[in-house]
Amino acid sequence: MAHHAMVFRALISCPADIELDDIRAIQAAITRWNVLLGERFGSIVIPVQWSEHAAAAFGAPPQEIVNEQLVETVDLAIAVLWTRLGAPTPDAESGTVEEINRISAAGKPVSVLRCARPVDWASLDSGQLTRLDQYLTELKTHALILKYADTGSLATQIDTILTRLVTHEPGRLDSGLSGSGNGPLPAPREASAEEKHEMPRGQSYGHSDPDASSQYL
Repeated sequence: MAHHAMVFRALISCPADIELDDIRAIQAAITRWNVLLGERFGSIVIPVQWSEHAAAAFGAPPQEIVNEQLVETVDLAIAVLWTRLGAPTPDAESGTVEEINRISAAGKPVSVLRCARPVDWASLDSGQLTRLDQYLTELKTHALILKYADTGSLATQIDTILTRLVTHEPGRLDSGLSGSGNGPLPAPREASAEEKHEMPRGQSYGHSDPDASSQYL
């Protein structure tokens, strides 16, 4: 049976070291939440990621293009970090940091998760890890950063985030994981026929080869 739903676009923001299985787990968890709880809460969440949804373009730095096409259009962000912060952009320490900053500055909620899997120290970029640790130390002064050990616990985190987003306060989104979580959400809208057709139905989305990805992400 058809039902009305408010559509929220969720940016999945992460450096290139986040495994494809984790990206798929987030997308699958969002799809599962939509199926099981979307009608109850009158909400649908659409996962957005630059490697799947950005269009090739010319005339500006890669991150600026991603910002215009995707970052400025989303309603919330789920940022995932592990051992890398990423390469600097013209405006921030990395693409992920710039996305966190922009979405937070717009008064939209940002949830930050940290992968806690064992690390292969032989292949680790110590410089990246140091930069990441320094950034997270600063971030922890105004954010609750939670960890996950596997795709199962990651899916549980996503379920908790989404449920809190739509139930914390009527007409607002607040993940409780961002220092800017008190900002108002831009007015949500009803899903169009095209969006309903494009909503994920459990399929796996690819994750671009890090060697072929933008230097800023």
